[in-house]
Amino acid sequence: MRYIIAILGGTLLLFSSCRKEDEVNVVSAEKPYSSLTLNEDAAVRLSYDMVTATFMLPENPADTSNLTLEEKVLATPVYSGEQVNQLIYKNGTIDADIQMMEDEALPEYPVNTIGGERAFSMPEEEKIHRIEVRGGTAHCYNSSGEVVGIGQSNSGNVVYLQTAVQYLADDGLLSDQSFDLVLQGLKQAGFTIEDDEQHAHIAKWTHNRADGGKRILYIDKQLQKITMRLNVSATGAVETISQYAFKASADGKMLPAVHRFITYFDSPFSETRMTIRKVSSFKNFEIEKNL
Repeated sequence: MRYIIAILGGTLLLFSSCRKEDEVNVVSAEKPYSSLTLNEDAAVRLSYDMVTATFMLPENPADTSNLTLEEKVLATPVYSGEQVNQLIYKNGTIDADIQMMEDEALPEYPVNTIGGERAFSMPEEEKIHRIEVRGGTAHCYNSSGEVVGIGQSNSGNVVYLQTAVQYLADDGLLSDQSFDLVLQGLKQAGFTIEDDEQHAHIAKWTHNRADGGKRILYIDKQLQKITMRLNVSATGAVETISQYAFKASADGKMLPAVHRFITYFDSPFSETRMTIRKVSSFKNFEIEKNL
């Protein structure tokens, strides 16, 4: 029933918040990007690259004229990239090594334009170059191997990154009987099912939240994947949307290619309904299993 766990909870951890420490520790600057390898205590090892664009737009494009200049500037995407090596242990804990991609590997804007020359740049000695997550604690290192921050693995970014990568370990199709057990487990968890009238291979699963809102999953029964997730408030307003696009790997496995995440808020400046959007692309997957 590991698919039920992946669908309902999400198991992968990627990013962490780090706070500056008074005491600076030093590790070797020549340390490899990651020494994590699949061992007898681990269930899965994942390795992949991810590039994410983050930007802000009004929910209704017609409201663009109502935005302040500062809000319009935030429509310019900011890019970030990470190389990730991750171990998911059989007891549910996770270790991860995250290497920040060099700026040259990411899309860049011309000089003298918004976003050019890394508008949010900081001194080199303060930049996070690599993150190690061990036992729920993240150590953040600069390019010289100095610890520039330590924090718990519970920042707001985790919500997005868990959602974005939670299917990387589930790369194979279940038997019809096993998939039926997954759907039965969703029913037992309180989800109701409704087939899409226009797309027979898509099933809509809805769960009523305690606050009156709803959690909606769109499951492609052929791919055995969730292609869209929605959270809807008690008033019917969409709170978050996650959408996935998949492509076949060289050996025929369906893996996530693109993930799009949208969250909504009311701007206190222009009083416009706004969206924060993140679009991520994945490549260079390596998956090892010890299940």
